[in-house]
Amino acid sequence: MRIVLAVSAWVLLAGCAPTLVQLNSRAERVTVSKENPGPGFKEIGPISASHGEGNGVIGRKGTYEGAYTLLKNKAADMGADHVMILNIVEADSNPNDPGDNHFVIRGVAYRKGP
Repeated sequence: MRIVLAVSAWVLLAGCAPTLVQLNSRAERVTVSKENPGPGFKEIGPISASHGEGNGVIGRKGTYEGAYTLLKNKAADMGADHVMILNIVEADSNPNDPGDNHFVIRGVAYRKGP
């Protein structure tokens, strides 16, 4: 019986672990900061990335690292070279949904050149 309880607890805890996100090779060149990229960059448009899923104990709590990696991957897919972060919403920080597991980064994507 103890083994069944131990395995059940392990499975539940493993289900709460955040999903690891791999940085794709194109995303390695994308820079991310809270600063405007300066001259020589053209705005592509808004961009956001959300890491985590579910609500409360049902789901997986997102992390900054996961959202950051997703943001860079998405920016690379858009052809962006830089992302200027506008805001960050940490998991569990939404007053309208205190159990929200999503870690969200929103910003603006830019491309070098004319």
